[in-house]
Amino acid sequence: MSDARCPVCGAGFRGSSTCSRCGSDLTQLMRVHVTAWRLRVAGWRALAAGDAAAARRHAEHSLELHASASARRLEALAAMCE
Repeated sequence: MSDARCPVCGAGFRGSSTCSRCGSDLTQLMRVHVTAWRLRVAGWRALAAGDAAAARRHAEHSLELHASASARRLEALAAMCE
């Protein structure tokens, strides 16, 4: 979650469920990022197992939650393998 930011004040994430600058609760943000990460992991595993279509679906769903570079790479690679 190194690129995650507080949606209230824009402070960078520092590994706490409370923003270090404004005190906002970041629990939901953390859950969304973890879900996106889990989808990327499932996508990479699907791609390794030869299921490019499933990998692409996982990548697309991950991108809906968090537009990370890793999810974009997974989506591109899965598309090339389909």
